Amino acid sequence: MCQPDGLGAQILGFASDIVGSGSSGGGNGGVTQNPKTVNVSPEKAMQLSREFIFPLALLLAATSCFVASNLVMSAMIGEINRKLPDDQRISYLFFHFSKYRLIYSKYRELYPDGRLLLYYWLCGFGGLVLLLLFAWQFGMFGGH
Repeated sequence: MCQPDGLGAQILGFASDIVGSGSSGGGNGGVTQNPKTVNVSPEKAMQLSREFIFPLALLLAATSCFVASNLVMSAMIGEINRKLPDDQRISYLFFHFSKYRLIYSKYRELYPDGRLLLYYWLCGFGGLVLLLLFAWQFGMFGGH
C-alpha cells in the first residue's frame, strides 16, 4: 500500500490526532470526542491552516488562470467570427489541436497587432506555473 508523504501525511496525522487510536468504549470506533466539540491546540490548527490553505489557494488560482485563458480564447473566436462570412465561422465548441492552430493563424492574420494571443498565453502559462507550485507544495515532487 502506498504511504502518503508531504502535506497528505500531515493531514492524515492531524486527523489521527483528532480521532485517536484508542478505544473509548461504547463501540464508537476509537473516536475519543464528539466531532462537533473536538478540541485542537492552536498550534496544530495554525499548522494545518498554513500547510493546507496555501496549496488550496494555489490550486484555485491555477484554475482561475485556466478559466481566464479559456475566456480569452472565446473572445478571440468572437473577434475572428466578426470578420468572417457566416459559412466560415469557427464554432465555440470542441477544441482540438488543429482548431487551436486555425484560431491562432486566423487571429494573427486578421489582427496582426492584437493582444488577445498574448493574454491567452500569459494566462495559460501562469496557470501551469501555479499548478506546478501546488503540486510541489502538496508533496508530489518530494520537495516539501
